[in-house]
Amino acid sequence: DLPRLASALTSAFERAGGTMRCGAVESLSVADNLTTAKLADGEHLSADAVVVAAGFASADLLRPLGHKVPLIAERGYHLQ
Repeated sequence: DLPRLASALTSAFERAGGTMRCGAVESLSVADNLTTAKLADGEHLSADAVVVAAGFASADLLRPLGHKVPLIAERGYHLQ
């Protein structure tokens, strides 16, 4: 039951003090142990921990940070 799992994870995240935000991320940068996401609307969000779950678009976001993400758009499976 994926919707139930998503709801439970969201609730646990928020109880732990997290805040859910939605927006299109244009780029990521790292400085002083913080990762900053530049959003399409011009806003910048910074955090000491970030999860990138953008499917095959993850490669474009992480490449400037020196990470190689072996994903293709066909089915989202990683290549190893």
